[in-house]
Amino acid sequence: MIKDSSVYFASKIVIALLNLYVIYYIANHFGSETYGNFSISLLISVTISNITATWISQAYLRKFDKECIDLGVFAISIVCMLLSTAIFSSIFYCYSFDIRNSYGELFFLSVSQSVYIIGRTILQKHRLIKKFFVLDSLRMLTILLVLVLFEFKQGLSLIIYSYIIGNMFFICVVLGNINVKSFSGETFKTLSSWFKFGFPVAIWLSLASLQLLVDRELLRYFFGDTASGNYSLSYDLILKFASILIIPISNAIYPILVENERKISNYKSVSTFLSLASLGIALLSSLFVYIFWPYVVDYTMVELPTIELSILTFGVVLWQLGLIYQKPLEMQNKTLGMVINILICIVISLLLNVCFSLLNYPSGFPITVAFSSILYLCLTYYKSSKVAR
Repeated sequence: MIKDSSVYFASKIVIALLNLYVIYYIANHFGSETYGNFSISLLISVTISNITATWISQAYLRKFDKECIDLGVFAISIVCMLLSTAIFSSIFYCYSFDIRNSYGELFFLSVSQSVYIIGRTILQKHRLIKKFFVLDSLRMLTILLVLVLFEFKQGLSLIIYSYIIGNMFFICVVLGNINVKSFSGETFKTLSSWFKFGFPVAIWLSLASLQLLVDRELLRYFFGDTASGNYSLSYDLILKFASILIIPISNAIYPILVENERKISNYKSVSTFLSLASLGIALLSSLFVYIFWPYVVDYTMVELPTIELSILTFGVVLWQLGLIYQKPLEMQNKTLGMVINILICIVISLLLNVCFSLLNYPSGFPITVAFSSILYLCLTYYKSSKVAR
């Protein structure tokens, strides 16, 4: 267990560093405006894939405990994912946002994101840690290689195609780890239980990514591509740095909590500890950036002032720590409460950012991120039960 955790942690660091370099490469070679437009396209595809594929991955991770998956469950899940991706891609492309790429690019990017999510979950479920590390590293290197080889294209489409190729390479190799058996009489019963468990989590993740998407769209609409690009670059760099520590901790804590669930007599006490610890980590991260950022700012492409970057760091880190402090709600199957909580935060964030935009104050966007992260923590803590069920 310790050996697997060490390998997983090391792999997440390497992959996060590769992600950081890819972000830097895109911003440096294609410009912050192009990066901002790409980040919006990627967020749309992530939002779509969260709706269409995350319910499959979450249910597979939590509900599936057999060596072979039913062929009917596998086939129907994939067909549903493809059809729903086509529908949501059409909705986003036609009615919602000023997308700078074609429908085909959006659809295939969303599909590639969806299959990547499912493939990553399969490896995680079967504890194929080393294989995940190798394949995800090769995925990022493939993306980088396509960008370098075809850099002369200098366009948004090239970046999108590089991610599609990298994701599809990943899933083509992962397919060899899926054991499928013939149809059984429990196909629809299994699908029903998967959907019931996984869909609320999928909605939560979709709303979380939708919140980021709306923020960047507002920035682009009111303040232009450059402002949106600079904000997106700052946010994504913080996010990748935070994920180096937070995602491995989250994945390590959840099995421990599940294993000791019967010993937990008070979910509120667990929630109190996780909430306070998360708040402390976010504050320390913000303070660290405030103190040391002036010494390294000249070596980066980030153009946000130090105080704004510190506030944004606090909000981004605390939001990411939500993966940890909301575990008691997940264990109590209060996924609907999680969805309501984040929906409240999205509405308030939208109202605040619209006000900041009308006041011509783009510096208010980091404040909104920080405020909404605190609000979500408080709502999550409030929803936690005092007595374990």
